[in-house]
Amino acid sequence: MSTGGIETTKEFVDKLDLKPGHKVLDVGCGIGGGDFYMAENYDAHVVGIDLSINMISFALERAIGRSCSVEFEVADCTTKTYPDNKFDVMYSRDTILHIQVWIELITWCPFKLFVSYIFAPVLLNYSLIRKHITV
Repeated sequence: MSTGGIETTKEFVDKLDLKPGHKVLDVGCGIGGGDFYMAENYDAHVVGIDLSINMISFALERAIGRSCSVEFEVADCTTKTYPDNKFDVMYSRDTILHIQVWIELITWCPFKLFVSYIFAPVLLNYSLIRKHITV
């Protein structure tokens, strides 16, 4: 579970500069709290993925009766593929700490990326990453 609750979610998501219609991939979405927040408050379309069937089940239950644009699926971000330009933003809280190939994940990401973890929230732009990280 992510630390900081809704206040931290608000703080991190505000840094994304989301616009209505933006497509967001949430890696390690858990029960979907951040996804619902982005969809309901920014009119974004959010796809949340997580390795845990239990977390995705809870997220799907929480989605019942909501009119926001969210999707959830059990998926491994290190093997899951999406068409080019499917997402405007990739968001992840804490999960990056558990991904051994996180540098590869970040460097192939062709869109604005927001990653937060225990040490500090970081807002990264793909072009800047490519200049400073080599895999």
